[in-house]
Amino acid sequence: MAETLDEAQLAKLTIEAYKKQTFQEADRDGSFTVLFNPTDYTLARSNNYNRSQAAGTSRPATSSGSGNPDTLTLSFFFDGTGVVGEPGPVTTRVSDFMNLMKYRGDEHKPRYLRVRWGPLDFRGVMKSASASFTLFDREGQPVRAKINAAFEEVVEDKERVNKDRPSSPDLHRVWRVREEEHLDAIAFEAYGDATLWRALAETNELENPRALVPGQMLQLPPKER
Repeated sequence: MAETLDEAQLAKLTIEAYKKQTFQEADRDGSFTVLFNPTDYTLARSNNYNRSQAAGTSRPATSSGSGNPDTLTLSFFFDGTGVVGEPGPVTTRVSDFMNLMKYRGDEHKPRYLRVRWGPLDFRGVMKSASASFTLFDREGQPVRAKINAAFEEVVEDKERVNKDRPSSPDLHRVWRVREEEHLDAIAFEAYGDATLWRALAETNELENPRALVPGQMLQLPPKER
């Protein structure tokens, strides 16, 4: 029989849990490492487009709308037959994985997850997961299961703005205020000019520009030419 590469020597796909979408404060209780790596995974990206058709024309005009979050889908399996690792039911391992998308009462939301394996580094949330139990012992306990999971990308506001960098002076935008963020810093990041904080305060009718609340949405007016 030909020798095979020991599975234990391969880098394992890991899923790290975080409390916030900045992906800086890890939740160690929620991290997960697979026993058997996926045989494949799929990364997908899509855009939305607007179509309008004027009277007397044969084809609609297409314009760019908005981009959708990237998605990641993968599948892997658990094996409790004893071929690799300890033999026994796989129900606990399946439950641990499913709990990655469980609603957290203390945070009022599920965990943010970072999927890492080789060049793959995907940050987002788990949208769906299913477990198919495919092998059972004599007592009816499942000893093998296949997992299918789908993840949706999450990009922290600051990173998203840095990536997009809308340059049109006529483009209206909004800004979600982060913790301990000040109006002059927002003006500098959005326009490259901290002195435009007054324009932001006037546009948003802020009685006290210093009293910003995390999560507050601000209108970013077009920068004058």
